Amino acid sequence: MRVQVFTQLQHIDQQLSALAQERDALLAAFRERDALRELRNARRDLASNLKEERGHSSDLQWELDDVELRLRTLNEQERDGPTDPLVARELVLLRERAAQLEEHVLTQLERIGELEQQLRDIEQHVEQAASAWAEHEPQLQSQLDQLGHDLEALQTRRQILAHQLPENALELYDDLQRRHRGTALALIRNRQCSACRARLPAAVFDLLNTPDPLVRCPRCGRVLYIEAETAAD
Repeated sequence: MRVQVFTQLQHIDQQLSALAQERDALLAAFRERDALRELRNARRDLASNLKEERGHSSDLQWELDDVELRLRTLNEQERDGPTDPLVARELVLLRERAAQLEEHVLTQLERIGELEQQLRDIEQHVEQAASAWAEHEPQLQSQLDQLGHDLEALQTRRQILAHQLPENALELYDDLQRRHRGTALALIRNRQCSACRARLPAAVFDLLNTPDPLVRCPRCGRVLYIEAETAAD
């Protein structure tokens, strides 16, 4: 009876492992949602940066307008009266500043143009990603919910089976499962352990004919069993 429970437990554990892998794959697919969130954050940051650059451009343009207005005023004074050395000096400085500001304004406009193009591109990516996620999310969530239900059902069945075993037998099974990566049992084929291919002595088969046998492979330590039809023969 213990070996029968072992085989059922191993089958359930293999199903649990497969479902856990499916769940991990589904959770990885949910990274699509995280990527969409990152795109939206990037769009927000870019829009904020663009707003700041436009503000800076406005300040530069305001200063340039102010300098040009002062230049026009001084030029008119120069035409209407004798040349003032101080005014002449200020005109030189203002012309230099105006040239610098014009260059800064042009550079800033180029920067704004680049940011606007980046924003248009990211807006397109956000729209595409949002559309794709809206299409995928319901199916992914449905599959994840179903997997959760299946896992819970299998875990309940496993607990029921585990309660049928003595504590020391369950500890042995769990230990073998860990050591042998989910294969605590090995089927006997052609008088060999199907896991490690060890040739089994006659004493093993004598033990298998005893009531409720729990026989382990002399080499790998797995619990040995024979398929029902083989045992009947």
